[in-house]
Amino acid sequence: MSSKDLKLVLVGEKADPDYWREIEAEIQTLNLKDRVVHVPACPREELIAVYHNAAAFVHPSLAETCSFPLLEALAMGLPIAAANTQRSS
Repeated sequence: MSSKDLKLVLVGEKADPDYWREIEAEIQTLNLKDRVVHVPACPREELIAVYHNAAAFVHPSLAETCSFPLLEALAMGLPIAAANTQRSS
């Protein structure tokens, strides 16, 4: 697989419209519109297909203590890229 075949798939609702506008502007600026796909919240079967077709899973959260999407990706055998942080209460 060459880098030209790779796509970034963003899964989930656009909960913060202002943030999504920033993301979409950056995609446009970097001329990546053909390489970035947004999949809104979807049924379990479709989500499993997204994991199955993925080459890797990126989880940039700095604050989640237990991420179900991260655990699902691990269960599907995907390589993971995640933030290496420690938070104390």
